[in-house]
Amino acid sequence: MKTSEILSELKDLVLSGDLKEPDVNILYSELRPHLTALAGLLHIASAHLVYDVEPYTYELHGRHAVFDEKFSDEAAPEEYGIELRKDNLGHISLNCRMLPVAGWEWTEDERHWIAVVSRLVLMEFSRANMIRMRNKVPYTDPATGLANSAGIAHYAKDIEAVHSMKRYTGCYFNIKNFSYISRQYGISFSDAVICSYAHRIYDFLDPETELVSRVAGDNFFALVQNFHIDDFVRFISDMKITEEHKGLPITVNLGAWVGLCPGTKLDRVIDLLDKSSFASDQAKKSRMSIVTFDQDDMDDAMYEKQISEMIPDAIKQKEIIPFYQPKVLLDDGSLYGCEALSRWLHDGLVIPPSDFIPVAENNGLITRLDLHILECVCRDIRGWLDQGLEPVRVSVNYSQKDFYSPTLIKDTLDILHRYELDGKYLEIEITESSFQRKYEALDDFVRAMHENGLKVSLDDFGTGYSSLNMIKRLDLDSVKLDRSFFDGLGSDGKGSVILHSVAAMINGLNTVTVAEGIETDDQLKMVYDIGGRVVQGFYFDRPLVHDQFTERLKSRRYAVKKP
Repeated sequence: MKTSEILSELKDLVLSGDLKEPDVNILYSELRPHLTALAGLLHIASAHLVYDVEPYTYELHGRHAVFDEKFSDEAAPEEYGIELRKDNLGHISLNCRMLPVAGWEWTEDERHWIAVVSRLVLMEFSRANMIRMRNKVPYTDPATGLANSAGIAHYAKDIEAVHSMKRYTGCYFNIKNFSYISRQYGISFSDAVICSYAHRIYDFLDPETELVSRVAGDNFFALVQNFHIDDFVRFISDMKITEEHKGLPITVNLGAWVGLCPGTKLDRVIDLLDKSSFASDQAKKSRMSIVTFDQDDMDDAMYEKQISEMIPDAIKQKEIIPFYQPKVLLDDGSLYGCEALSRWLHDGLVIPPSDFIPVAENNGLITRLDLHILECVCRDIRGWLDQGLEPVRVSVNYSQKDFYSPTLIKDTLDILHRYELDGKYLEIEITESSFQRKYEALDDFVRAMHENGLKVSLDDFGTGYSSLNMIKRLDLDSVKLDRSFFDGLGSDGKGSVILHSVAAMINGLNTVTVAEGIETDDQLKMVYDIGGRVVQGFYFDRPLVHDQFTERLKSRRYAVKKP
């Protein structure tokens, strides 16, 4: 036996493999010439190599490869063969079955060298697997073995290179009430459930043509072929997972908030991720289990997001300002007061309040916005006084959410005192929903306003659910009848009875009744019929900018046409 030649070939075997190659099939082709040379030196007729990677985090389905080599046409009988099993790193094994050439029986030294060869081949394969694992680490969720957020874009490239997204549907899903499972059974149990859940999903899909990712927490994204998307949605919508908790098996039923986005030939995987994620959020908000992406809904949401991001700067730059809509006393047509209405002037355009007020309420900026409008109003009132113009009382709207602020009273009065104003020039309009949510804070607020000379009005009476109780419990100075009372509600028998009864009740409490939204002669006649005295609406004036309202303060009379 030529030991020196064997050692030389073993050295070349070790050095021949690409140190960066993760694919064992390619690696084996690099090792094969030296294995052939070693087979000649060690009288090996054939070799059957079975390579296995058991399933683990970075190879959820494991891997399997078989390499058959025939080095000689004539091999010895099976009983003369050697079978070796080599294991490495707990995940990899290599089974080797070798036969000597016919008529040859291996010596102990030859058997030793054959074992060395198999060990070196395993080491080469192990290195390839380690490289493969290292390459996967940045794209893999270490808890479940699924692709992570970065893995979506990484693995999507292979799918997009072969398939059009027209054959796929993006599916973004969030486990329903998963936080309850964590609170009930603890983190270890919920982690085990997530792992089992992830592996069940992974096994359901085809890893060669489909993709599933754990985006974060209990949020997942899957790219599913259209032909079985319905089956997949049913699968994730009702899944039972059993794990052990304190020595006992516990079964949990998992549903999902599902957002779907069918692909088009113009889409990429990242597009389906974004759109299905949006649809999933819509599902959760609307409490609908499954929502399919709608572009109009997303456009609206993106617009709201843009508005939300712009509001703080708009307040700072004083782009959001009050327009003043007059209130007219019907007795003599005099200017009774006005309401300050928020308007946003941006790049020469007026952004309507319906676009930004609800957004400000949702993102927590509404109190800052309302106080900003109050300050603008106080600044204008101070300006009119300094010009020698006597202002009328200006109404400023406060949102129901303002009353969650523990400093609302102080903030309001600080602005009033900063401009050295008498409280008689201001009125705060509140809504019925404010009473439903924060009665005690509202009661304290009304009392504090009255102590400082401000009046408090109930806005949009008739649109909520607690109006009568609110009027009973709070010391209100005026009540604004919502335009719905005059826009068809009072035109039939029942509506007319309701309108007259409501007006009589308010008047009987010595509270001023303000009719808002009045635009036509018929509506004005209804105001007269119920004994109303104060009117606000386009019939007399639209909301006016500062300079226009300044002129109105100089000419404080309207022509009143009595029916």
